[in-house]
Order: sequence, then C-alpha cells, then structure tokens
Amino acid sequence: MWELMTNDGLRNLGNFKIVGHDNRAGIELHDGIVYRKVIADYVAETEEVLIKCASNSHATKLLVSTEVYSKSQNNLVLKHELLAPSYPFEWTPTMLIDAALHTLDLSDSLQGDRLVVKDFLPSNLLYDGRQWKFIDFCSIIREESLLSESWLPHNETIENSRRSIFRVMFIPFFFIPILLGVNGSTYQMTKLLRNNYCNSGKLAPGWRNLLFSRISKNYFLNLYSLQKAKKIIRKSNEAKINSEIRNLLVELRSKSPKSAYSNYYEQKNENFSVLDASEWSNKQKSINSILDVKRPKTLVDIGANTGWYSMLGLKHGASVYALDNDCASLDIAYRNTMGNGLIPFHIDFEEIWEQANRVSTSFNERYCVDMVLALGIIHHLVLGKGISIEEVMQRLSSLARESLVLEFIDIDDEKIQNELSFFGSLKTMSSKYSESILIEQGLRYFSSVKSLPSTPSTRRILIFMR
Repeated sequence: MWELMTNDGLRNLGNFKIVGHDNRAGIELHDGIVYRKVIADYVAETEEVLIKCASNSHATKLLVSTEVYSKSQNNLVLKHELLAPSYPFEWTPTMLIDAALHTLDLSDSLQGDRLVVKDFLPSNLLYDGRQWKFIDFCSIIREESLLSESWLPHNETIENSRRSIFRVMFIPFFFIPILLGVNGSTYQMTKLLRNNYCNSGKLAPGWRNLLFSRISKNYFLNLYSLQKAKKIIRKSNEAKINSEIRNLLVELRSKSPKSAYSNYYEQKNENFSVLDASEWSNKQKSINSILDVKRPKTLVDIGANTGWYSMLGLKHGASVYALDNDCASLDIAYRNTMGNGLIPFHIDFEEIWEQANRVSTSFNERYCVDMVLALGIIHHLVLGKGISIEEVMQRLSSLARESLVLEFIDIDDEKIQNELSFFGSLKTMSSKYSESILIEQGLRYFSSVKSLPSTPSTRRILIFMR
C-alpha cells in the first residue's frame, strides 16, 4: 500500500522494486528516493561518467540531479529524487517530440567528454511540469563501451554504433509513435507505446505500424518522413546526424493534432482569459472562488480538455495533473502551459485505476492530491458508460485527499436531450441518476458538501470536503 504523501501529490511507497530492464543497475524506490545499485562490472565506468557529468554544466541541467549514496571497491549505489512519474503511453505527440529533442541535446552535451547515451528511449525521460529531465544515469557510457554492447548490431566502430542506436532505439520507440501522433492517429500511437515498448518481448514498431487500416494521405506523409529519417541516419556525416534529426523533429512539432473536442471552449463561448474574470460564466466564477478559498497545492483535473480549469488551478498556485481521453486537446494544454507546472496524462476514466502493462503502475497508485476536479463528466460516466454513481464516487474519493469538486447535470439539460446518442445507458440508469443520490454517495467518503451555481441553471457545482 502507498501510505505516505509528498507535497506534489505523489504517493510514497516504503520499499518498492521498480520493474523494468537495465543491464547496468538494479532500481528500487524508498520513501520518494530512487536508488540505482550499479552492477560490479560497471562501477568504475559509472564513477568516471558521474565525475565528467558533474563538471559539465550543460549536461547537468538536462539530467536529474544524481549523487552517490554509497560506494566501496565493487559496490556503487546512486540516488536521485522521484520526479512526478508518467509513462510515454500517457503523453501527447508534442511531449514525445520534446522528450526526443531533450535526448538529442543531452547527446550533444556529452560528446566533448566522449560519452554517449546508449538507450535513446522515451521511458528514460520525465516531464515534471516545468522541464524535461533524463533520469537513467546508467544509460550514459563511454563511447568505446558501445563496442562491447552485445545487443547493438553493427558495432564494429563507434560511428557505426551511434548510427545503430538511432536505428534500433530512436526509430521504433520514438519516431514511429511520433509520426502516428502528429498525423492524428493518437490511438495507435498510445497503443504502440503501451504494448510494444523496448524489451516488452513484442515486435519493435516499424513501417507496417504506420499502415493500421487503409492507405491514406497520412500514411504517405508518415512513410516519407520515416524514409527521410532513415536516410539521415544511413548517409549523413556522423557530426550532423543529431542536428538533421533535430530539424526533422522541429518540423513535425509544427503540426498539432486536431479533434472534435479541441475547440470545446470556443464552441461553448467560454474561451476567456483566466486573468480577466469580467466575462466569465457562473461555472467559471464558482470554480475560481473554490480555488481561491481552498488553495490546493496539488490538483487533478479529470476531463481537462485543453486545460482552461487546469490553468485556473495554476493561477492559484497548484501543481496540476490534467487528465483526458482526447489526446489532441491535451496536446494543446501542454503547449499552452509548458514550464508552468501542468503535467498532461492521456488517460480514460477507467484507466486511472488500471495497470496498463507489466512495467507500469496505475495513476491512482501514483497520485493522491489535495483537490480533484471532475467537471462535466459525471453524466457521461453514468448515463453514457453505465457506471453507477456509487462506483464513480468511490473511485474519485480515492484520489482526493481534501476535497472533490463535481458538476452535476440534470437529465433535462439541453446537451443531454439534444445528443441522446451519446448516452447509451440513459434508459437503464436514469432512475439511478440524481443529485440527491450523488450527494448521498459522496457523504459516505466526505464529511460535508456545498452547492454553487454553474452554467446553465440545469447544472450545479458540488464541493465535497473531508
């Protein structure tokens, strides 16, 4: 069980072995600190790398701050703080691109010390809401050590080894998912990252994954970009590979995926500045007043969309975890808030409590925050997906340390009545859907509840407090 809590909403585990694959170190988590016990054969090299990185100011900014916890002749344990954990399958396309660019920057910064990043993988990076950090210190090795990495093909020379890293790491585990994401196939991107990660035992992603249904314009765009990247890796001067791949990624970053929900606030005429309350709706004013009074340090915004209420949380000083199942909308939220304390999670409601694969833990196992916002989603969960109010409240209460803020929407609300096709469980769940039932179930987990107006009048904001 996760027992202790940290200021950033992370649940601490007293003693936890992190499942994954690292051929140079074992990894464990103790009370919010990550420990890497280096395998004896690599102790001397790791100490050398640590010294070189410590004197390299550029590399230091790109790496998670790592120090020696203990050492002896054949024993070395490194430690660093646990950053807010997320998984690449929870990221948006732009986040993937920025993680790849960060790795290229680190690679460039290490060349003067004749060091190299051997594992060019998205799983070796984390975004803490303000900056990206490379977290796998043991993936940095001497250049010449590439020649003895048995998993690396064509490693007869250092130059060939560097090219092979791009072929067997960057292309399948970074570039293929990026291509899918930027051209709108975010579901396929997420599926690949969740199931076909490095050392998953499954086939590494390749060009066939770009053709998931039918030949289309996006397929040819993806195939062209893939061939362009492969040509750079194969033919470009070694000194120019990083810069040319970087240029290709920057070009792809100029694209932003769109969806039917990515202009949600414009459609509702609620896309006002969070800094100017003069035109806000009652709903926006109510949430602002709650945040102003409660001042949560940590906030989960479920159904965040492009992040209007998440940004309101940032305005009031919270660290925000923005969750949504619409990847394009979250991508906009990430672009709009970079460096300001928001971390997006591309995740559906039920997935918050599920383990996605054998090397991950559920969002609920990782986080418990001061306040949870769940605005405009309860009716979709109950009347659309057929999840009972009892189950919804039980689940949401497990995330909220102090308060839970919900929006209840009457069945006769025009958005429900005009879009009945969205609510497949309306007939079976309508008798079990009411504000009184929601309040009754909420008070099983919270000591009090307060109501505030929303927009339109068929909607209310409910604040449950411990």
